[in-house]
Amino acid sequence: MSHKRVLLIHEDRLLANLFREKIEGANLGVDVAHDAESALKSVEERAPEAIVMDPVIPGPELTKLIGQLRERAGQSALPVIVLPNSRSVYAEAAQDANAVSLTRGVNPVAEILDALQTALKMENTAAASKGLAFRAEEAWLRMSLGAGPEVLTALRRALHEISREGSTPAAAREFYQRVHAFAEEMSVLGQRPLFCLAAQIEALAYDLHAFPEQINPSILRTLSQALDFFAGLLPDTVRNRLKGPKCGASIDRG
Repeated sequence: MSHKRVLLIHEDRLLANLFREKIEGANLGVDVAHDAESALKSVEERAPEAIVMDPVIPGPELTKLIGQLRERAGQSALPVIVLPNSRSVYAEAAQDANAVSLTRGVNPVAEILDALQTALKMENTAAASKGLAFRAEEAWLRMSLGAGPEVLTALRRALHEISREGSTPAAAREFYQRVHAFAEEMSVLGQRPLFCLAAQIEALAYDLHAFPEQINPSILRTLSQALDFFAGLLPDTVRNRLKGPKCGASIDRG
């Protein structure tokens, strides 16, 4: 029996693996791409029945990319499901492209499966993956616990680059992309206070990326304090591996 296929487009490999496992658990085949170029190549080689994609990936802007994917796949009505993002501009772009834009809730995996069930006219998709309900999340938690200090260290360093005089727009974009991936990881945990805070950090990071003239010591300090809050949630045994400037450090912009 051949399974319907889904193309999953996500830059973060850890989250891509988690989503892939859950979608496969719903008796669907999954191809994975981590950027626009590989996604376009994938649909040419094997057209999917649906696409699940993160709106923040390297390549063309969202509406244009969705159009290109449908054109390459030869399916003008190919269902596209866009993962949630704190910025309404992505939801609006998805709607302009006649794609489904998910909202960030307490169970993003269930929302993806429900959207696929509707798009592919499948029965009981969520129930089909019930046996995998916790396996992926437990694996992610183990990996996150080990990688937590490195993730936060990378965020601190990226924020430090923005705070330096003469920093480039690329530095703000890198910080936003890192924060976006971090916010998604927090949403997968299903802990509302954590992913709400992460979403607020993501919104601030987007503003720094989109409106660099708004960068000031107050915003940078707020972001730094928020990252330090997450660092404080790590167990002592792994928190010692944190590197990079702490709260309020090296905020050079005047």
